[in-house]
Amino acid sequence: MKIDFLRNVISFIDEFGVIKKHSPLSTSFYEVEILADGRVLVCEAPFNFEYRAKSNLYCLSRTLDVEWFLSVPNLCFEDDLYVGFTSWGNEIYANSLACYRVGIDTNSGLLKSVEFTK
Repeated sequence: MKIDFLRNVISFIDEFGVIKKHSPLSTSFYEVEILADGRVLVCEAPFNFEYRAKSNLYCLSRTLDVEWFLSVPNLCFEDDLYVGFTSWGNEIYANSLACYRVGIDTNSGLLKSVEFTK
């Protein structure tokens, strides 16, 4: 798997030698991490992000298909987006523009914890 921030593309060559590519859904790649199981966690730049009322933090399968979008931490702020994520071993946390810190279950894409930080 190759992550090219300059050209804004993630590419992968499958078992048949076919190149698969994933470009940003709306803005540009802000943060990308390959998880231990080969899936890819992506946070796109939050400013001006617009994609089918989804969040800018999502997970790609090993074949670069979107598996899930992380939901917003507070339904009162439906336009809230994520400014990045941090991984500590198997634990992954993300921070939102509205000052929420969330724990992420990377298998399901569900929020494990929500904490207001301001």
